[in-house]
Amino acid sequence: MHYVFLDKLQLPVAPGAISFSYNGKNKTVELINGEDITVIKKPGLTGVAFSFLIPHTKYPFANYGTGGFIGINVILKHMEELQKRDKPFQFIVSRMQGMKLLQTTNLKVTLESYNIEESAENGLDQMCSVTLKLYKPYSTKVLAVDKNGNAVAQKVRG
Repeated sequence: MHYVFLDKLQLPVAPGAISFSYNGKNKTVELINGEDITVIKKPGLTGVAFSFLIPHTKYPFANYGTGGFIGINVILKHMEELQKRDKPFQFIVSRMQGMKLLQTTNLKVTLESYNIEESAENGLDQMCSVTLKLYKPYSTKVLAVDKNGNAVAQKVRG
C-alpha cells in the first residue's frame, strides 16, 4: 500500500502510477574536425508526474488518514493554494507492506501544474493530474571590496 502526501494533505486514493523523470543537461558539440563530443553538465531538476482520483463520496478503498473524509472542494482548494504558494512543500510517498515501511520518497518540490478532469466515466468523482518539480534551495552572497582589494562577503540572501 502507498500513502501519498502533498504538503500536509494525504491523498485519499494513492495514484496508480507515479513517474519520476531525471533530466540530463549534457550538450553535444561538433568539433572543427567533424567529430561530436559530449560536454557533461550537472543533471537538471527531477520531475514528478501522476494522476489521482478525487472521490465525491466516501469509499471503503480510500484512506482518509486521521482527519476523516475530505471532499472535492477541500482537495481543490489545497491544490490552488499549493500553486499560488511562493515556497516549496514536501511530497512524500510511503510504501508499506502491512505495518512494515519498505521505502519512502521525501522531496521538497514546487507544483508546476495541475489539471482537473471530469468525465461521465468517473461519475461525480474527478481526476487530478499533477506535475511537480524538485526544489533546490539557493542563496546569493553580496560581496564588497576592502581597501586591500580583497572580496569580503557582507550579506547572504536566500
